[in-house]
Amino acid sequence: VEQEGAEYLTLGIVPLIRQGAIGPSSEPAWLRFSRRWARAHYTRFYNFRGLLEFKAKFRPEGWAPVIVAVRGSTFKLAHLRAIVRAFTGVAPELALVGGILRSAGSELRSLFGRNPR
Repeated sequence: VEQEGAEYLTLGIVPLIRQGAIGPSSEPAWLRFSRRWARAHYTRFYNFRGLLEFKAKFRPEGWAPVIVAVRGSTFKLAHLRAIVRAFTGVAPELALVGGILRSAGSELRSLFGRNPR
């Protein structure tokens, strides 16, 4: 990458991981609750911590938060739905149901010895 003239490289974001404080937030209470709930429970769907650890092996110079800016003074559910759809490619409800089904399948395979952890 450096040979092509790039000054820096990003490995992309690690969602639901909080790296350091980013200062006071004006996010609505429902969003703060949703984010905390997701961070606590989504490890059943995806290993975000493992992704962070993998990217840390490259010894980045720093970690920068991703900040969402919206038109208006309030972050709305429609904004969250648009973000989820941008990352998953499907409606948030379908992404959630798909994650639950994958998680249930993984748990069943684990219980019956077909997918050792």
